[in-house]
Amino acid sequence: MGIIGPVIRGVVGEQLRVLFRNKLPFAASIHPHGVLYDKASEGAAYVEKPGGPFVSPNSGDAVEPGAEFEYVFNVPERAGPLPGNPLSSIAWMYHSHAMDEPKETQAGLIGFIVITRKGKAKKNGAPKDVDKEFFVMPKIFDEQTSGFLEQNILKYLNETGTLTQAQFQAFKNGAIRASNLKDSINGYIFINNPGIRMCEGERVRWYVGTIGNFDLHPIHWHGIVGLEDGVRRVDTVFVAPGIARVLDSEADNPGTWLFHCHIDGHMMDGMVDVFHIEKCKKKRK
Repeated sequence: MGIIGPVIRGVVGEQLRVLFRNKLPFAASIHPHGVLYDKASEGAAYVEKPGGPFVSPNSGDAVEPGAEFEYVFNVPERAGPLPGNPLSSIAWMYHSHAMDEPKETQAGLIGFIVITRKGKAKKNGAPKDVDKEFFVMPKIFDEQTSGFLEQNILKYLNETGTLTQAQFQAFKNGAIRASNLKDSINGYIFINNPGIRMCEGERVRWYVGTIGNFDLHPIHWHGIVGLEDGVRRVDTVFVAPGIARVLDSEADNPGTWLFHCHIDGHMMDGMVDVFHIEKCKKKRK
């Protein structure tokens, strides 16, 4: 999973309650895509009308450091797979959307929501008809925008850990800016993921999604093909910020295979990884 947040799982017809405790040094929230919520659980701070408050009272719009909030998300049919579609589960994104969304998401406050069709879920909410699930988040992390930038500079730059505001701005806007753009998959660069492994013959579901700035990524798998969103046979899935896709594949080609963003610059800067299809002793029934 890497930098991706915990997967939030639900089944059509359920109500999800998520307790969010903020141990960060800045305000954060959970803003979900796809599910049904009221204003208190929107998880997004903004001015609704001229002169109005930026943060709604008694809400999860912006959970301050040290505070907590319980979000309530309902899962109606509209949040799950379309009737007639062969998919048993689909994915949505969630992310922080509090006082400064880029500051929060570039710090890694992003994750997936998986909604499974009623009657098709295991006890843990995962789909019954899938042997393995993998989550893929291609993203150019801009560490220059992250909420951790200033405290990292102050902590590691010098012995005293002190900078004037002018010095901080010089570092923030200077030569280190380009070097703080990290082309990654799940926060890993250049095949440093601990390992994506599956057995020959297994049914594999890939969830692919991202949140960001110019994050337009055609993700291509070597060695396999699959069904995108249950309807198209592909080996490349395109995602943009806020969009999540599903690729179903069968692990039918043993070996170690590359998958990567097919935009040249992203690939050459590290948005590449590998997956392993192994000949396992225990075969799927």
